[in-house]
Amino acid sequence: MTASAEPITGNRLDDAPLSRFHKKLALYSSGGPFLDGYVLSVIGVAMVQITPQLDLSDSAQGLIGASALIGIFLGAFAGGRLTDRFGRQVLYTIDLIAVIVCSVAQFWATDPVWLFVLRLLIGMAVGAVVSVLWAPETRGMALHEAAALTPRTEPVGSPMRV
Repeated sequence: MTASAEPITGNRLDDAPLSRFHKKLALYSSGGPFLDGYVLSVIGVAMVQITPQLDLSDSAQGLIGASALIGIFLGAFAGGRLTDRFGRQVLYTIDLIAVIVCSVAQFWATDPVWLFVLRLLIGMAVGAVVSVLWAPETRGMALHEAAALTPRTEPVGSPMRV
């Protein structure tokens, strides 16, 4: 048996020409980090305007500023169980809708408690996405193998690696 086709090499995908598919893939896959950055940073900019309007104390500013982070922490725990129960596609869709609805609802929040709750829910949706996207890829792996697959947030070239 003679092989007339060229051998498959590891660089075949790396050397593929840039196509419309690659551009769409890059655009769609950058949406998640953009959304996470928006959720975590937009409140810092908005806090300058809402502090006098809502007469926020220092404690309220801190709680509202940290609410999305608290939500991410809580959502990451709940997301795994919900994903197992309802499926990745359903939960990912619900997460996206929750982020959009709660983000828009923030415009009409006239009370610090409501703003805190909405930001907490946004954070929970973002935290659940981590479970939705990464849980199946890391199930059944050793901890060091799973950690090597999870996305990194430190700068490129950082000496801190798992």
